[in-house]
Amino acid sequence: MKRLFPLLTAAALIAPAASALAQVPVGKTNSKAPIMTKEELRACMKREADVEQRRVAAEASKAALDAERAEVVKLSQSLQPLKADAEAKGQAIRQLNERMRELSGRIQAFNAKAAQPAADDTARQALQAEEKQLKTDAAALQAEGAPLQPAYDAAVNTLNEQSKVHDARAAAWNEKQAVLAAETAAAEEQRQAWLRDCADRRYREDDEKAIKAGK
Repeated sequence: MKRLFPLLTAAALIAPAASALAQVPVGKTNSKAPIMTKEELRACMKREADVEQRRVAAEASKAALDAERAEVVKLSQSLQPLKADAEAKGQAIRQLNERMRELSGRIQAFNAKAAQPAADDTARQALQAEEKQLKTDAAALQAEGAPLQPAYDAAVNTLNEQSKVHDARAAAWNEKQAVLAAETAAAEEQRQAWLRDCADRRYREDDEKAIKAGK
């Protein structure tokens, strides 16, 4: 039977931006960096918006992946009764084979006794009765065993087919999670760069108002 595909752990999302561009009037910050020009401020505001957009997109992607992972977990759980059914049917075959080996031993013992001439009628009748019982037991075991192998094969096929579905879904989830992890790392790098370049820079409030007004 196939081993279930392992699921990976969901990647952590990027944190929201630590701070927006502070509306700090000139002269009220500890930053020694020069006051931003209007175009520098425009660029920083655009970068801040991009950081927030990527954060929102990452949250949406994680929510979708969480829902998809729940479905994969359900598929994994649905395999358990199928696996138990196949195992039970396999155990029934093993038990029947053990009884068949026992019967084979009895037949060998009977053949050894039958190879010797019977001492009297009583011994001959006993051999005949034993032979009849052996044939009855053999027929019963054959009838009992006839449906076992097809039932086991069907159970294993069902398990394998469902395992393929599960494995494909799990593999697809793992690939998407890897993509999200890479996107998360890139987004965090972008956020850190914005914090470094923009978060503590002074700017003119009039420039900010003009930019928000589309000027």
